[in-house]
Amino acid sequence: MIYKHLTLSPSKPKAIFDIKCSRNDLEKIKIPNFLPIPATPNTRTESNGDELYWIGKKNFLFRTVLSDEKMWQKTLQEYEKNGHFAQALVSDIYVFFEFKGTDVNDYLATITSLDLDQMSTTNVCFSQALGLKVLFTKRENGFELAFENCYKEMVLEQFHQYVEQPEKALPIENNQNRVIHNKIN
Repeated sequence: MIYKHLTLSPSKPKAIFDIKCSRNDLEKIKIPNFLPIPATPNTRTESNGDELYWIGKKNFLFRTVLSDEKMWQKTLQEYEKNGHFAQALVSDIYVFFEFKGTDVNDYLATITSLDLDQMSTTNVCFSQALGLKVLFTKRENGFELAFENCYKEMVLEQFHQYVEQPEKALPIENNQNRVIHNKIN
C-alpha cells in the first residue's frame, strides 16, 4: 500500500521535565499555575500549550512551551530541594513527531501493535514501534509519537521507506496482537 494522505513533521519544540512521584504526592504539593493532575494512568491534561502526562505509577512528563523553560526549571527545582519529588529536564532525550492525514492509522498499524482505534485525545502511553519504545499521544488530527532522540534519523528513514516503497520497508512483527494500553503496575 502506498500512503498518499500521510505527513510526518517534527512537533513544535517544548521543554520536557521528567517528574518522579506518586499522583497523590503531586496533587498534595499544589504547585502554583501547574496543570491539573491526570485522573487516570496513561492520560494527560493540557492547558495553554502545556501538557502533563501520567506515564508510570510514579512518573509524569511535563511538557511546556520553551519560553517558560527557565521559570519552570527554577520552580520544579525548589520543590525538589524541599523533598517533594525528583525531577530532571529531559528535553534533549526525546524527539516528537506529528503523524497526520487520512492514512495515519493504516500506516501506524504497520509499525505498532497498539490498538490506535481505542485511544482518545486524552490518552498517552508507551508501546513499541519499529522495535523501539515510543510514547504515543492521540491528537485531533492524527498522532504524536516521541522517540529517543538518537533514533530520529532511523525513524525518518523508515517513514520515507514506507511511504515511497512500502514493499522494501523492514517487516514489523506481531501486528495481529493488538493491545489497547500498556498497564501501569
